[in-house]
Amino acid sequence: MRAAVQDLDAPYISQFVETLNNHPSSFAQPLVYTINHPEKVFVTNQSRFPLYDLNFGFGTPVWVSPIPHSAINFVKVMPVHPSKTGYNIHMTTTRNAMRNILSNQSWLQLATLIF
Repeated sequence: MRAAVQDLDAPYISQFVETLNNHPSSFAQPLVYTINHPEKVFVTNQSRFPLYDLNFGFGTPVWVSPIPHSAINFVKVMPVHPSKTGYNIHMTTTRNAMRNILSNQSWLQLATLIF
């Protein structure tokens, strides 16, 4: 993963921006894949991105979270506020799977349900 990120260069990023500008719906293709393959879980680790370095004139954000979407079976590893340790895990899944997670004592000892 690290090597893939390091291999990004300006021309590649420019092509990505050009694609989004010329084909705005192209970003939705991965979401369509999740709809057609509900048995799969998709994981993304965004914990290394300096999301709390953003400053819109009010200092460090109190909370950073991904934009919610309707796709199921997504797990996002997010950074926590700089004053804390650990990670925030944002997960979307089916009601049945969430019911099972919330009734599992091992999960409940590891995590705190926020929303």
